[in-house]
Amino acid sequence: MTVDRRDVTEHFDRLAEDYDAWKEKASYYYDLLADIYRGIIPEGSSVLEIGCGTGTLLSIVRPAHGVGVDISPKMIAIAAARHPGLRFLVADAAALRLPETFDYVMIPDVIEHLADIPGTFGAVRGVCHRGTRVVLTCVNPLWAPVLHLAERLKMKMPEGDHR
Repeated sequence: MTVDRRDVTEHFDRLAEDYDAWKEKASYYYDLLADIYRGIIPEGSSVLEIGCGTGTLLSIVRPAHGVGVDISPKMIAIAAARHPGLRFLVADAAALRLPETFDYVMIPDVIEHLADIPGTFGAVRGVCHRGTRVVLTCVNPLWAPVLHLAERLKMKMPEGDHR
């Protein structure tokens, strides 16, 4: 399945106001995800998050310098208002060009929503230095039937188009 960038942007713009409520509903999973990232990324690192949503995960890892990128302008507006000590940008990950490098690049549960995965990794390479670590998480596709059922039953956040 191909992913259309405009469809993903529209989906997450529609979801932006309820995004954190959906995450709270599935807090066990999102708390576990936060623990994983906190266990890997030392506090005070420079961190870039691709697909930052409302900025919660980036905030939780407590970077000295943190930049969040998302395709959804509405998500970025919420993130910037909630986390003024961090920087947020509206951008397609594959087109990302930044003049700085980061100690860590987080890509949490986003890869399946990207229209251009090879382009994204090319862009990420441009923000890495020799010691940068890229931390990527994604849902196991074997869970897809259960997750789709949970979406239909309104037990989990609707994901929209994804691979």
